[in-house]
Amino acid sequence: IVLALGFFDGVHRGHQAVIVAARAEADKRGLPLAVMTFDVHPAIIYRGVPASSVKHLSPRPRKIELMAHFGVDLLYFIHFTPAFSKLPPQAFVDQYLVGMNAAVVVAGFDYTYGKRDVANMVTLPEYAKGRFEMITVPKTVDAGQKVSSTRIRKALDEGDVDLANHLLGYPYQTS
Repeated sequence: IVLALGFFDGVHRGHQAVIVAARAEADKRGLPLAVMTFDVHPAIIYRGVPASSVKHLSPRPRKIELMAHFGVDLLYFIHFTPAFSKLPPQAFVDQYLVGMNAAVVVAGFDYTYGKRDVANMVTLPEYAKGRFEMITVPKTVDAGQKVSSTRIRKALDEGDVDLANHLLGYPYQTS
């Protein structure tokens, strides 16, 4: 598979850049495009943010719809627990990326899989040990700022739906 990694809340234009890069690589190789994401926002585990205070741009059913819309063949939700968050980087790579038979792993420039300073896209080749290729997607910027779920949530909180839609790349909806 070609495996795209991220939390993908909102599946905004930055996330779409990751998916587009992964889709292009999957098509080039004749492989399915898989996305691995999490069922719990990492801030809940890493920063102890109460789950009730996390506002998701795309709850699970909407994320599934968006992933299908953007051409994802396989979507994996990993149960994100405190134990999972403590997996050493090598174990994460061995058990998940290699374990899922990834030929290529695609993620954004700021993707981490553990402690930010030791488990990131810069250090991934060290843990990959030549078992798969990697594509790092650069930051998506709009009006001089990173396109991010946080920025979109702020726009929605402030009633700026036009900006949220622009950053998402599609009209925001909720149910």
